[in-house]
Amino acid sequence: MRLMKGKNLALMLIGWISSEILLFYLVLHALGFFLTLALGLLTSLIGLTDLKKLLNFLKINKNIKISREDARLDGALQAFASVLLILPGFVSDLLGLALKTPSIRAKVVKKYRQPSKESDPRHIDLSPQDWKTITGSRGSAPPHRGQ
Repeated sequence: MRLMKGKNLALMLIGWISSEILLFYLVLHALGFFLTLALGLLTSLIGLTDLKKLLNFLKINKNIKISREDARLDGALQAFASVLLILPGFVSDLLGLALKTPSIRAKVVKKYRQPSKESDPRHIDLSPQDWKTITGSRGSAPPHRGQ
């Protein structure tokens, strides 16, 4: 099982590097060397300044406790987007720019959010005064649902 994970990771890494090289070649062919170099440096600078702003915000507001898991995941995605922008290559830049978009981050947060009991419509919280145990011949059997 562990060997399979290693092979999958290696294949993903090879695919990512290959796509970075291919996209770099396509951009180089379309824009030329100096514009391609300038575009790569510009996206790295955007990522660095954004990461610096994010770190300064966290340093200033270090005493603020983020209670919602969604807000923490959103902040982590913003930081990851900044790192992707800093990395050389246009595929990582495109992914980083996509993660900078609030609507895409919201979709990612919604997809990977831990399901909470409050969001489950089948979960009902009752206090001890609101329920009682029914005993008898049918008390131990689960209720029958009519079709």
